[in-house]
Amino acid sequence: MAAQASGRPKECRKGGERSRQTQWTIWDHARQPHLLRYCDLLGRGHALLDRSPASAREAASLADQVLPGKAAPLVLTARAHVRLRDFDRALQDFQKARTIDPRSLEEPGTLHDLAITQKHSGALEDAAATYRILVPRLDLLPDTDDRVAVLLEAAALAMNRGPSGLDEATALLSQARSLPLSKHSPIVLGLLALALDRASSSEQADAVLDALHRSNGAAVLATLDPASLPFLTNPNEWTAVLAITLEREDRSRAVMTWERYVDSKPPEPHLAHAKARVDSLRKPPGRP
Repeated sequence: MAAQASGRPKECRKGGERSRQTQWTIWDHARQPHLLRYCDLLGRGHALLDRSPASAREAASLADQVLPGKAAPLVLTARAHVRLRDFDRALQDFQKARTIDPRSLEEPGTLHDLAITQKHSGALEDAAATYRILVPRLDLLPDTDDRVAVLLEAAALAMNRGPSGLDEATALLSQARSLPLSKHSPIVLGLLALALDRASSSEQADAVLDALHRSNGAAVLATLDPASLPFLTNPNEWTAVLAITLEREDRSRAVMTWERYVDSKPPEPHLAHAKARVDSLRKPPGRP
């Protein structure tokens, strides 16, 4: 499973998928010099992907020249385009790679980049389907922050669908909450409280808000810039998260924040929820 989850294409695994041998010998080098060069270039490209995506893209281009017609260089090129924020070209290369080899996009990091690309390209249903494939494979991602980020992105995408996506969003956020603490933990609690309140689970939402305030997470959320939160499908949703977390600390600021959210003209189900929160907050404390 770990081998299948790596970015190493099947043609670069010694003896093919069925072989237990993993080490290349001098005879392999002599028999398949082009393959060795091809695999070295791909390995170098993946190593450079986050540090220098332009260099990773160049390595992928050279690999394609050494051994043309393979899917792996296209996948590497697409992932480099994602980091360079050229999502249109990334989507084209992902689609070409899938045409050559449908299994070339199964590695978790590649699936994550594909979902990000689909989301930025406006293919939200395709992105949601990709996240549903990726989430069961989260244990193959090495870092807890990365796992929580994937769950946040998938949950925000589900919430964007309105009431029909709330059950999926709360399940994803509850899974994120069950993971070890990460830098995203306050965001998980804030988004979970909003999702539960929208789903009319007010008691559960209150319990989540209790946990958020006990951990000083509300103060952390107030310092964050929505532009630094790439998981948000709609940046205006962050205003709603801040509004619901402010309700216990400063009712007047919470009302102003909810009104700012209303002014952003969210979809009708979310708009009705925000107006109901404003009406509730304007009642004197203790009044039913």
